Amino acid sequence: MRRNTNVLHIPANRIIALMFLDIMAILVASFGSIFIRYEFNFMEIPVRFMDAYGRILPYTVIVTLIFFWIWKLYKSVWRYASATEMVNIGGATTCAAVGQVILCNLLNIHMPRSYYVLYWFFLFCIICCIRFSYRILRIFNARRTNRMNREISNHVMVIGAGAAANSILKEIENSQYINLQVKCII
Repeated sequence: MRRNTNVLHIPANRIIALMFLDIMAILVASFGSIFIRYEFNFMEIPVRFMDAYGRILPYTVIVTLIFFWIWKLYKSVWRYASATEMVNIGGATTCAAVGQVILCNLLNIHMPRSYYVLYWFFLFCIICCIRFSYRILRIFNARRTNRMNREISNHVMVIGAGAAANSILKEIENSQYINLQVKCII
């Protein structure tokens, strides 16, 4: 019997939670786009745009989730998120926004032109916040833990420079398992 040795296996409950957060992000980004377009005044939004918004929303959610799946936003280990994941988020949100424009044209649904640009911008920002929040919270927690353990840390000197030394410094700063404090770099 072979055991699953895939270290990067993402549990299904995490994928479902991310999909739920993504659906919320899509709803907030799409409504926020039309709300901001009409200067934060709900009463100024024409009824025809609200009807169009209601008709396009289910399709927008489905198309966006499909693009997120294609761009592998549910396959990444977000605790190690980096520039590659941000590029994937940019690609996925751009495809989703373009897909929404195409879908609106195919279904003959008209929205304000600025809606699509605002939708893309808000969706990109919200998805970045969702995906990178895990990493940001881990960094804050590691720093808090490191501050509490500083009084019992060992002082070290790093010999060498360049990318390897930079990697070692980041690991020492961010790891909760290493109680070292760099005092000198040669």
